[in-house]
Amino acid sequence: MINAREAKPKVNVFYQQPHMPHPEYGVITQVGFVSNYFPENTIIHVLFFGESTPKACRARDLHWPPNYCSIDGGPEGQIYQS
Repeated sequence: MINAREAKPKVNVFYQQPHMPHPEYGVITQVGFVSNYFPENTIIHVLFFGESTPKACRARDLHWPPNYCSIDGGPEGQIYQS
């Protein structure tokens, strides 16, 4: 799960659920209001690769990509899981 307070447009995330054979990677386009009480429920709009319209996702369903996915260092401010 990503920290919704660290989410910002133009950084990469991925969406993964147990039933999915592989994750969906995308770029954050917009971050909704971050609740102080339930930040994991924050709505984050993500444009997934191969799609033309961003989808609304909950922060608790998104993850930072592993650091080995970036060859060139990624976008400025990109956060990686270790």
